Amino acid sequence: MQIFRIFLLVFCFASGESIFAQTNDSDGVIMSDKIVAVAETIPAFSYHGKGISEFIVDNLNYPKSAIKNGIEAKIIVDFVVDTLGRVSNVISKDDGNARLQALVDEAIRVLKLSSTYWSSGYSNGKKVRMRMRIPITFKLE
Repeated sequence: MQIFRIFLLVFCFASGESIFAQTNDSDGVIMSDKIVAVAETIPAFSYHGKGISEFIVDNLNYPKSAIKNGIEAKIIVDFVVDTLGRVSNVISKDDGNARLQALVDEAIRVLKLSSTYWSSGYSNGKKVRMRMRIPITFKLE
């Protein structure tokens, strides 16, 4: 079996959507479906005291088909962290690319798995749904 390394650059940033007026329930949870691109406090991640990079390294499996075919790529994954800290709307611009599909599927799987370790972002003292982006680089050695 080939030895491989997963290089991970983690940058969480917004994708250019606007902030909209929102409706809150009695607990301060945002009821609107609007997603923000900028917040005073971005969603935080904690995996037993570790960050998202360690979580991804601990949980990502380089697909065997990609190893066998020598496929390397940077997969950019967009997702939303909601007002309860759950991950949703996980997508990649590379989804549907047959050559990269195994890598895309694995990157999306791991981001969905991270759902229980996020806390929500805040804007104007209110919880907000925020779009995030993380590039994951798959590299064989």
